[in-house]
Amino acid sequence: MTVYPNLNLLDDADFNNFTPKTEKYLTMVKKDGGVSNKPYISASYNNPEPNSFSDILSWKLEKERLEPSTTYTFSFYAKGRGTVQTYIHPSLVDTSSNKSFADGKAITPKVDGGYTWTLTNEWVRHTYTFTAKSSITEDQHVLFRLPTGSSVDICLPKLEKGSTATPWMPSFSEVKAENYPSYIGTYTDNKSNEQSTDPGKYTWKKIE
Repeated sequence: MTVYPNLNLLDDADFNNFTPKTEKYLTMVKKDGGVSNKPYISASYNNPEPNSFSDILSWKLEKERLEPSTTYTFSFYAKGRGTVQTYIHPSLVDTSSNKSFADGKAITPKVDGGYTWTLTNEWVRHTYTFTAKSSITEDQHVLFRLPTGSSVDICLPKLEKGSTATPWMPSFSEVKAENYPSYIGTYTDNKSNEQSTDPGKYTWKKIE
């Protein structure tokens, strides 16, 4: 099985033109030197109010750009302390589908695509694969939410069609000829009938 990298459905996902949010109890900065030496967002939230949170990153997805009954994969690199939550909301995810996976493990999806990720002190690429509903009647959003007491670094988020998290790419409106990676991925796991969203199970090879 050969996989070619897909374009990103999220604009400015390398944060080159990003302005950090300003909010009480929230510390949020853009830093350089993340994964593949790309910029990343570093945020911490310390509101003394229990169970409070801050919505730190968000992208709008116009309904015309999304395809009904189609498999999508959301991926991002993260590290930090505590947890971070992601959503694809308000109603893109088909909750009746049995093809939803978080980091390659089958899950029961929520209608708002909500999922909580436990953070570590090393960069980890997380993946969330889901099927879109058969009817998409409104614009959707991809959201990162940080609970109080947690801190997170986020790098190279990507939303793409398909069940595999391919290497990061800019969006259609941003891509240039030099952005197209000269790599293909060959699936190397012999369990060919199982979910294959883990990029570590692919051998990525430069095209000569």
